[in-house]
Amino acid sequence: MPAAELAALLAARQPCVVLTGAGVSTDSGIPDFRSSTGVWAEVDPLEVASIEAFRRDPERVWAFYRRRIQMLLDRSRTTPTSLWPSSSDGASSGRS
Repeated sequence: MPAAELAALLAARQPCVVLTGAGVSTDSGIPDFRSSTGVWAEVDPLEVASIEAFRRDPERVWAFYRRRIQMLLDRSRTTPTSLWPSSSDGASSGRS
């Protein structure tokens, strides 16, 4: 499907959610979880991502997720240029 056709389809069908793998996130500057430089390299998931952690220290869990949410919001305000596909229909790839 040409990029322009896909863009029109998405614009007409709002709201829209796209689920992707970690590669798309990391290309946009959003860290993944499991790589050697990912989120879990710095934080034990059992300390911030379990019901037991929340019961033990809810403020720590909320602080962890507040930072992640803020980072995602900050990233959403920028253009993820590395994600725009090139197409044979003449649309720009958006890559610099």
